[in-house]
Amino acid sequence: MLYRPSLDIARRSIVIQNPVCRIRWNLDTNVVLSHVQAGTGGETPSLPTGGPRFETRMGGFNTEVTYFRFRSQNSEIAKYRDWVSRVQADMHEWFESAQPAA
Repeated sequence: MLYRPSLDIARRSIVIQNPVCRIRWNLDTNVVLSHVQAGTGGETPSLPTGGPRFETRMGGFNTEVTYFRFRSQNSEIAKYRDWVSRVQADMHEWFESAQPAA
């Protein structure tokens, strides 16, 4: 029997958990900040107040997978490991394919 996962979304993390394992994505705090207008070759336009018109933040997620010790001998652990691999691959594809706002 496969367990239904729960989803917890916090300010800097996403957690998917079931009784067998937990997958956690933490927002990387090392963010690169840019004020360049996309597609201009490096222009950095300003607002009338003098501040930058554009702000782009580029960062990433750290992933942590935990298998709980009392469930590690579950007869269906291979299915959970496959499920974790699929979830991680799908999340990676989703984040990498995201288009920046214009």
